[in-house]
Amino acid sequence: MGKRPKKEVYKQTGEAGYKEKKGAGKRVFFGSASIKNEINDSCLTLDFINRTLKNNNLSKPYKKKQKGGSVYMLYPKDWLLKLGEILMQIDFIGPRYLEGSSEPLHFLSCKYVRPFKMHLFFRIKSQTSIQVLNVFYTLFLALHLPVPDIVQMDNDSSFRGFIEREACIGRVVRWLCASGIIPLFNAPRSPWNNGSVEGGNNVFDKKFWQGFHFESIKKVDEKLKEFNKAYETYLIPDYTKSKKEDLKHITDPRKAKGKNLNSFPQPYLYLLRVVKERYDRFQVEALNTYFTVPSRYKGQYVIIRIDLVQKTIRIWQEINNKENLLYSGPFYLNS
Repeated sequence: MGKRPKKEVYKQTGEAGYKEKKGAGKRVFFGSASIKNEINDSCLTLDFINRTLKNNNLSKPYKKKQKGGSVYMLYPKDWLLKLGEILMQIDFIGPRYLEGSSEPLHFLSCKYVRPFKMHLFFRIKSQTSIQVLNVFYTLFLALHLPVPDIVQMDNDSSFRGFIEREACIGRVVRWLCASGIIPLFNAPRSPWNNGSVEGGNNVFDKKFWQGFHFESIKKVDEKLKEFNKAYETYLIPDYTKSKKEDLKHITDPRKAKGKNLNSFPQPYLYLLRVVKERYDRFQVEALNTYFTVPSRYKGQYVIIRIDLVQKTIRIWQEINNKENLLYSGPFYLNS
């Protein structure tokens, strides 16, 4: 069976178990089951342990998940629906490791969210922009799956490019815009923005990676092909494959380089951002460039649109299907 990389700094044992800090030799119990197992008294009930912990303020009270946060934060759900018809979300999975192997395995997860549902997983050599573009070639030019209007993703450098430099975009963004596709980046540290593909990634982990025993990479590839086919049968996607004449405007992603991706039929790059306090100001980030907005927008979503052709930027909120403009001005990309 495949396994995840070990990141825990504690040893965990038992049903609920205890945590033992390395080098410290100190046990820190967590959970009533571990306490019962340690004391080993048949007369001691879990209810009694739970009550005792609660009465002595040794347990954390259960907090019901608060719903409606996205409404308060003005997440632009209606605007996203109007942005384009075919929406695809992509995300990396990995690294994963085969039992007894130190070689990392990486995957790219691609999900059509609307108007039909279809989820495909690809094993890739590494989490790089070149590998992403190779998968795009397979999806659109080899398999002739519908070219999406929007590709939604997180802010990984392999997707966005040059995240440490100001006002720079990578070849994935350039290829998308050159091919008439809108790139849409989620707010940082907000995986629920990509909730559809993230949910499918959980299925991948439970049903595929943890569901089979893999002895080699070859077996992973063989089973992944079967898994994709079975997942497609389960979702029953209703779509029409692209024809060759529909793909004339699509540049071969495998040959995508900065120097031949300077013409953008679709010029807009979109970013979802949450206004945060930074150096006593309330700001939003766009390609590692920061813009100050009034403090009343703290904790709320804004939409950022960068026009790669006109070299402008607009920042606004969508409130009741109306645009509330916060900033508009020039924005020059660095080569």
